[in-house]
Amino acid sequence: MPDLTQPNLAPDVQLLRQLLDHVPTRVVLLDREHRYAYANEATLQFLGLQAHEMVGRTVLEVRGERVFQNYLTVVRRLFESGEKIEWEGWTEYPGRGRCYTEERLQPYRGADGSVQLAIGYARDLTDLKRQEQQLLDQVQALQNAEQIKAAIVDHALAAIVTTDAQGLIVEFNPAAEVMFKLPRAQALGRQVADVMIPPRHRHGHHAGMERMAKGLPPRLLGQRMQLHAQREGGDEFPIEMVLWQTNAGGQAYYTASINDVSERVRAAEVIERQRDALRQSEKLTAMGSLLAGVAHELNN
Repeated sequence: MPDLTQPNLAPDVQLLRQLLDHVPTRVVLLDREHRYAYANEATLQFLGLQAHEMVGRTVLEVRGERVFQNYLTVVRRLFESGEKIEWEGWTEYPGRGRCYTEERLQPYRGADGSVQLAIGYARDLTDLKRQEQQLLDQVQALQNAEQIKAAIVDHALAAIVTTDAQGLIVEFNPAAEVMFKLPRAQALGRQVADVMIPPRHRHGHHAGMERMAKGLPPRLLGQRMQLHAQREGGDEFPIEMVLWQTNAGGQAYYTASINDVSERVRAAEVIERQRDALRQSEKLTAMGSLLAGVAHELNN
């Protein structure tokens, strides 16, 4: 390999040096005494050095004891057996801090076949690695949020049913499975009207969906409503429901929190019947008292 450090070079060698000086990859040449025989512009700029501060000096002098010892563990294999060395990871650089680099050492053999130089290539992947880590952190955060959401929704006592803007079910928690007697797998993707709304109320549901599709303000969001729902098989039962809207990814979703109030309604009906019976008993008692008074007067 020609000496790229000499000022007077043949045209083809000058072209080679210009090419190496303008590539973004860091390129160095190392001799058997571990001295830098050449360093391109990318290398000098990355390390913040001038050519005379690097070329002709050893790895120990330029990079320090720790890097030099790590270098010795691999470069012997290169000079002795001609093995190619590849490595990537975090490394401390003076003035730059920790950088993630991808490096490769490749042997250069002379005319006698022996390895005379090591050609080193290096790329700085710090920004890419940090972006990758940020993406991983974001994915982990989303997974954590999804797990928390699933833990809350899956263990909620209330039935949680979520639909998209077209009324198709996208979430159906275990409490909803029990309440509507329908497995989640059979509920997902179906129209919510077909799953839980009695036929006589579906017209109002579709009218409300059309209203929101036109951008008109919803009327029932956030309100606690009492109405009737329908189980799989057609049985109707009273529910208490709160509906709210969530926007995700530019799409609108509607979630209903539903409680079965059948027991409450039955208890209220029993109390009302007892009140009616009490009122009737009071009327009969009053009438009996009146009749007793009349009979007393007649006897007198």
